[in-house]
Amino acid sequence: MFTANIADYIPENSLLVFNNTKVIHARIFFTTEKGAKVEVFCLEPLEENADMVSVMSKTKRVKWKCMVGRASKWKRKY
Repeated sequence: MFTANIADYIPENSLLVFNNTKVIHARIFFTTEKGAKVEVFCLEPLEENADMVSVMSKTKRVKWKCMVGRASKWKRKY
């Protein structure tokens, strides 16, 4: 339940930190030929000093730092 008196519920000498960062929905889902699910989560662009607005509006390639879920199921074909 939301309350406007949140201070009543926080113990004394506690530290409360607010995070106002923006999160983009940057998950890409794949299914392998064998039916395994693979998820790629794009964390941040690799360009130095890149702001998210300019990166997301680009029409050319952008390299990203990513985490790959179930990466062992993703086999590269040669």
